Amino acid sequence: MRTFSLALLTLLCGAALPSALAHADEPSHLIAAQRIKWYPAWYFRLARTFTELPGDVPIHTGASLYRLTYWTRDWNGAPVQASGLLALPHHRPMRGIVSYQHGTTTLREQVPSYASVDGRVAAAAFAGARYLLLAPDYLGLGESNGIHPYLHADSAANAGIDLIRAAYEFTRDKGIDWPPQLNLLGFSEGGHATAAMQRRIEAEGVPGTSIVAAATAAAPFDLANVSFPFALGGTAKSHAVYLGYMVRAYAQIYGQPLGSVLEPPFDTAVVTLFDGAHDDDAIKAVLPSDPRAMFLPAFLAAFDAGEPTWLSRALAANEVFDWAPAAPLRLYYGTADTDVAARDSIAAAAAMKALDGHVQAINVGPLDHEESAFEAVWHIRFWFDALNPLPD
Repeated sequence: MRTFSLALLTLLCGAALPSALAHADEPSHLIAAQRIKWYPAWYFRLARTFTELPGDVPIHTGASLYRLTYWTRDWNGAPVQASGLLALPHHRPMRGIVSYQHGTTTLREQVPSYASVDGRVAAAAFAGARYLLLAPDYLGLGESNGIHPYLHADSAANAGIDLIRAAYEFTRDKGIDWPPQLNLLGFSEGGHATAAMQRRIEAEGVPGTSIVAAATAAAPFDLANVSFPFALGGTAKSHAVYLGYMVRAYAQIYGQPLGSVLEPPFDTAVVTLFDGAHDDDAIKAVLPSDPRAMFLPAFLAAFDAGEPTWLSRALAANEVFDWAPAAPLRLYYGTADTDVAARDSIAAAAAMKALDGHVQAINVGPLDHEESAFEAVWHIRFWFDALNPLPD
């Protein structure tokens, strides 16, 4: 009995299976694959119960979870390593692919390929329903070094799309049939990444896939006109964290000094705080509760007056609302969300519809940031199921 228990513990905690699949430093080429977890269906059903997902979300199978390391490109177009989660259902054939883009984390290892809570929930909800579940860690997180380019649209699209290509190599080399039906899903920062991915894929294509549907929950879209001004208001305790994270990333990406927009000591503090080793609580202890107190008066005066600054141009360059989705896109939001404004989804849907985009904004009720995401998940799961029927 003890031997069985130890064997089961080994399976559930993960076994390293290094891959010999290595390629030249080109985007979308798989570098390595490591099995990190093995979950039976009963574990996924238990996880569903403990996370209190609303509605009855059926779990059909267990899954094996792998960390894929692969090549992608950074904001300068240079090759860089990234990592992400692949959850492979135990029972096949598969319905299709779900690419899940996670929400904000400041910790390098609090990501899907390290079996984070949201990574396991996504695996249960979608790999447990016989989807191939993919979840990029993003640049600067997981196995990727350097800064995380927070809310940088092109970097997020690169990381997500190149994980799909790396996953194709993984399944091909293991003799697993590849399901071409692609579904995208993202929460908060991941919703921004999801929109960036759909826009890129519909413009350029990804061989072997076709987008069936996409969905976001509690996501920012219009950074310059909605997201940034809303966060400056400081209605949520996390707003200073979001803004510090973003400014620190944009300053490096666009080659601008942090001291041109941030007050001391925050212009130097954000470099240390957003190094992947500090959690929300540690960052909140340093940054002011009023986000405007982080910024130089001259910058705030210019921003409030609508005058151009390098930061306002960077915000505008990373919008993800000014395009027309071809595949159906649903933007879920909660009216009690103090982290991301409900009007971000509402206004984005209106702008996309004006361009003849296939989009719908959906109100999930008077729910806060995380509650709205949990409420949206089961709606999204059943919507995806209807569009991706199980093969015979």
